[in-house]
Amino acid sequence: LREVLARLRTVLRRRASISAPNADPKNDVLVFETFTLDIGRRLAVTASGGEIDLTTGEFDMLAVLCRHPKRVYSRDTLMELTRGRNLDAFDRSIDAQVGRLRKKIEPDPSKPDLIKSVRGVGYVFTGKPVSR
Repeated sequence: LREVLARLRTVLRRRASISAPNADPKNDVLVFETFTLDIGRRLAVTASGGEIDLTTGEFDMLAVLCRHPKRVYSRDTLMELTRGRNLDAFDRSIDAQVGRLRKKIEPDPSKPDLIKSVRGVGYVFTGKPVSR
């Protein structure tokens, strides 16, 4: 029972540090070179003004990655933060979701520049924030 409680606290602490709403509404809008992510309205918009159609899972993953650019996230951590469950041994759903997300936000999905794979670890968002 103690171990279950410790694991629960860890998950809640991670989730709170990544997805806690900020008091400042400006922090809910993340602006990058190629797109803008409005977390409060759950909206992604290209630099030219077109809306990017994202599923709930894709949006949640993009929000986690964009809140902390240049931070490497393991597949397990992404699964916990976006779906609230652990990754199964042969579960490739995170990889498939990243692939679909790349097709929607990358200029050239075959040569990803925004969401890069870190071999043996996971994924990192390398987009450059634009100062407002």
